[in-house]
Order: sequence, then structure tokens, then C-alpha cells
Amino acid sequence: MIDSTPEQPAPLRRHRVRLLAVAIRAGVWRAAVAEGSMRPSLEPGDFLLLDPTTRRWPRRGTVVVFREPDGDVLAIKRVAARGGDHVPIDGGLVHLDDGEAWLLGDAPVVSIDSRSYGPVTDDRIVARAWFRYWPLRRIGRLR
Repeated sequence: MIDSTPEQPAPLRRHRVRLLAVAIRAGVWRAAVAEGSMRPSLEPGDFLLLDPTTRRWPRRGTVVVFREPDGDVLAIKRVAARGGDHVPIDGGLVHLDDGEAWLLGDAPVVSIDSRSYGPVTDDRIVARAWFRYWPLRRIGRLR
């Protein structure tokens, strides 16, 4: 089980997507999205199924749960680039080494992501989010 009860968020962290209630059985975990940096793809109150066992992720476009580089707060972002890729930022290029991912929120104005803290190593990635089961009007696979 993953401990997902972080301390009270500092003002700088208020736009990160935090996950609550990570649990359960047989290799499938559940999580609730608590904040909105992945809007419109994920909304606060969405409940997700997570797969911590996948070995071939993360691929570009995959939604992943990871431990933020500056602590153990769980967050959720989309993989934008992988090891060997070059990411254009601030008029230059960032080269990602093997074992690194560039993670971005779907709401760039409010998202604190790799543009703030740089590449995330694969060992910080804990699961792939793959299915939304609540609310029922939004049920389905994540894209």
C-alpha cells in the first residue's frame, strides 16, 4: 500500500494533483483525484484504477502516478517525453537520459510539472492510471 496522506499543502503546491485513498487488491489500486492540474482529462473527484505492475510504461501519452522529486507527495501527470528525447524549453533543449520521463499536466497554466522540477526518474513512477470508474457519466479508459 502506498502512503498518500501528505502534510497540508504549501501555497506553492495548491495546483498539484494529489491522490487520496490509494489502495487495494491483486495488483490493482484505486485513487481519487483531489486537484485540477490535469483538467479537462481528469477532474477533482474522479476515481481511477491504477496498474502498478506494468513493465513497459511509461510511454508518451500515458497518465502516470509518481512521487514528486521534491518529496513523497503522490501526483498524476501525462508522459510527454522519454529517455533519449529532446524537450524544447526556454529557447533551448533538455536531453532526457535513459530512465527519465518528462511529465506534464494537461492544464499548463496551473500545473506544477517537469517544467518546474525537470525530468522525473522512472523509479519515482509508481503506477499507470488507466480507467476512470467514477463519476459514472465519465466512466471509461483514460486517453
